[in-house]
Amino acid sequence: MPSPIFGWVGKILRVNLTTGATEVVETARYTHQYIGGRGMASRIYWEEVPPDCRAFDPENKLIFTTGPLTGTPAPSAGRTNMAFKSPKTYSIESYAHSHAGGHWGPELKYAGFDGLIVEGQAKQPVYIWIDNGRAEILDAKHLWGRDTFATQQELARTHGPRIRSFVIGIAGEKLHRNAVILTDTDSAFGDSGPGGVMGSKNLKAIAVRGEGRIGIARPRELLETSYELFRLITRKEGEPEPPHPWRRMGGWAGTKMEEEQQRGEAELGLAACFGCPVACRRTVKLRDQSMPAGALQCSAMQSYEELEKRYYGGKTWGRTTFRASQLANMYGIGSRELLWNEATREDRGGLNWVEDCYQNGVLTEENTGLALGKMGSQEFIEEYMRKLAYREGIGDILAEGIPRAAEYIRDHPDEFNLTPQKAAQAYALYEKATDPRMGGYFGRAGRFGGYTLHRWGASEYPLGLRIHSPVCQIFTAVDPRDAQTQHDYSIHMVAEGHSWMPPGSDVWRNTLENFAEKWFGSKQAFEASTYDYKPEIAIFAQHLNLEKENLILCDWIFPVTYSRYTSDYLGDRELTGPSKLFSAVTGINKSRDEMWAIAERCWNLERAISCREGRRRQDDWLLPGYFDLIDQQGHTIDREEFRRAMDRYYQLRGWDAETGVPTRIKLEELGLVDAADDLAAAGALPG
Repeated sequence: MPSPIFGWVGKILRVNLTTGATEVVETARYTHQYIGGRGMASRIYWEEVPPDCRAFDPENKLIFTTGPLTGTPAPSAGRTNMAFKSPKTYSIESYAHSHAGGHWGPELKYAGFDGLIVEGQAKQPVYIWIDNGRAEILDAKHLWGRDTFATQQELARTHGPRIRSFVIGIAGEKLHRNAVILTDTDSAFGDSGPGGVMGSKNLKAIAVRGEGRIGIARPRELLETSYELFRLITRKEGEPEPPHPWRRMGGWAGTKMEEEQQRGEAELGLAACFGCPVACRRTVKLRDQSMPAGALQCSAMQSYEELEKRYYGGKTWGRTTFRASQLANMYGIGSRELLWNEATREDRGGLNWVEDCYQNGVLTEENTGLALGKMGSQEFIEEYMRKLAYREGIGDILAEGIPRAAEYIRDHPDEFNLTPQKAAQAYALYEKATDPRMGGYFGRAGRFGGYTLHRWGASEYPLGLRIHSPVCQIFTAVDPRDAQTQHDYSIHMVAEGHSWMPPGSDVWRNTLENFAEKWFGSKQAFEASTYDYKPEIAIFAQHLNLEKENLILCDWIFPVTYSRYTSDYLGDRELTGPSKLFSAVTGINKSRDEMWAIAERCWNLERAISCREGRRRQDDWLLPGYFDLIDQQGHTIDREEFRRAMDRYYQLRGWDAETGVPTRIKLEELGLVDAADDLAAAGALPG
């Protein structure tokens, strides 16, 4: 009699849309070395996605994976990971991983599968229906052309209200390079463009219903460990809860929407993903039903409200801002298309470039058909998002992403009634937009992905965070994807404390210094004025990141390095929470260090993927303008110091310092012999 499986359910479903065939792969093939989640997805990607395939080719795959904690009572264990080749990265389409919250991942496991591999291309619109261990490819012509809300509603009418589904909107159908895959009304695989890949396969949705169970090896131990972590996240029993940055309804204070609630015209609430103790999502329901109820894309809401305020003044976060976020969700477009920021001139997005072009006479109301003089209005955002989603007129060009759009306008001046000199400004403004001295809002200088470093003032954050944190510089330079699209709280909560403690306070500094002394042997390890210890801290945080994303836990919560609800602000002091959860669920006892060793393997495999697709050390760099920024303490980024820190990082990683490629010794040490052989066959392996 076979031994029972705990944590995993034992099977990965493969669906070939070209042939219509389905098959089952044993999960155990991957769990020993990769656990699940991000690690397992990257391994499947390595084995099955050719390095020369393009994002919209049938050979590209959508690889959805859960982890052994998904669907269990572990805190925030409701997320799903996916891997695919991204159509968004510029100028090289390259490997990307993404994560989504909601409830789809647990439902997939209850249906009997730890993961789903979608390959090939259907001849006509279809959707995948997974029902308690069975899978079908069904006709989706009646769903094609519907928005994400209507699609989910129709699937629920067809298969029952308990189902969970991932769907694409109009943008995904039209191969928008920043299209998302959405579930519920706001949780999504976001800004790396997976919705376009799904649309290229003529796949409208993946609907799941499951009534199975997940075996837990040691239930009591799991509940006790979960309880300990819940208390660090949400206080001890009987203690009052201070305002939490993710939960406080004070985020509505002073807004138009709060006024509507007070008049009884709107209902404001909170929503949570499966198993989440935080509930970070804000929801809106209008009494007059003029707009469908839904949750908000926070980044879209927070940035568009600034644009609304600039053009129209007064209180914001009203119906126009809500509508902007809602349109992004319904059309299935990543919220970066709505980003606009003037106050801090950081984390800027698509609307900044559009406005820059408008103010410089490159884009006009005549050559775009947009009410550019009314940016910030509902009239503008309705038309802007519709053109983007349906790829109408200027929307067809903008849907390629800002870098490619800037190239197109530069090279086709006649289409926009521009002189060649004026059209060339489009790309010049994009280049300006990549320079942080000019309020940069697009990617890293290299060819892979992109990153906008946040620049938090040194007077507010005394240890010199984000842009002037050498840890973040290293982490940014080597990230395997468009790092702008992931939270990376492993870095911020380890090296910076994030929002857990009062910025600038002695309590905060003392807590960070004590943490630094415990893990790195020096209270000065986090000081931004030196690169000492920074490569070590970067690797430490990267392993924390992989550990949680293999299991898979929410990156808004884990690692629980700090807590608002303890007397000394320390959270999971030994950082053993994830390994304890894993051991309790699976019955496989693994220490924290063993989990981090697996994380190291996963990080090196992702690096091997990037190197196989052409990445080298010259791509591990920052935008030139970052080296010229001066923080409020007078610090700048020294190129040579940064270069030496990168040398140290490569040395610690076991990568070749000249090329940035992992060495054969390191890959074989981690059990990645085939990766070493493949890189050698491609002429990429050093030495």
